[in-house]
Amino acid sequence: MPAAGILCGNVGVRTGMSPSTRVASETFWEFLAFALNSVVFLLIGLEVSIHDLLASWRPITATWLIVTLARALVVQAVWWTVGRSASRSSA
Repeated sequence: MPAAGILCGNVGVRTGMSPSTRVASETFWEFLAFALNSVVFLLIGLEVSIHDLLASWRPITATWLIVTLARALVVQAVWWTVGRSASRSSA
């Protein structure tokens, strides 16, 4: 049954809504998702003890460094790959 609801919802958006209604609906749902995400982060922040957070500074810092370096490596690899493919196509 959930698949039928998704199918009807997708078809209904294309055929049953005007472009302005579609934009208003998408804007509303994006705002609601942002607001609820903010509430979740605020609730998590209220539950975290600053003492526990400060006591765990080493693993937090190590994890941050590893994630930052991994992102840099991925961006560099993609940049290098795209640069190589662009130079091949222009040659």
